[in-house]
Amino acid sequence: MLLWLIGCTQFEKGTTDVPWIDLTVYEQVDLVNDVFANHQPDVVECPPNGFRVEGTQLEVQTDICNYAVVEWTTQYFVKGGTDIEALILHTGLWAAEEGNAHFAISIDGDLFWQESPPIPSNTEFFFYEAKWPKDIFSGTKVQLHLHNHGANDWRVGYLQPVE
Repeated sequence: MLLWLIGCTQFEKGTTDVPWIDLTVYEQVDLVNDVFANHQPDVVECPPNGFRVEGTQLEVQTDICNYAVVEWTTQYFVKGGTDIEALILHTGLWAAEEGNAHFAISIDGDLFWQESPPIPSNTEFFFYEAKWPKDIFSGTKVQLHLHNHGANDWRVGYLQPVE
């Protein structure tokens, strides 16, 4: 009975069983379709085992994948003017040489958010929320671009409209 009540309460609040983006269902992008193609290193090494699904999050291991570009497909319509929020996390960033990492999220080819944290740096999470000006139709491509040097782990925690 308690589980039924919890389920009804969640339904009444407007939540759905279908996530806007299922982070566990991703595709590696052909590099010619990379929104940040000018960031590509001379040699890109990113085999499928550079990614790992942890619960509902996607983890990228940069010791295996030196340059990651993945995309997801939105599963339902979001009206323009809606706030979109995202959470990205990383373990401590370390490499023999100092520098900067870079991650960016684009929606239908337009930049949503980007950061360039320094290397080295401590474990950190990044939260971002912004009003997206355009309608986002079901089937729209959302792309993550990530690169840094060194053996670090990054996680995409979530990317979702605020309802």
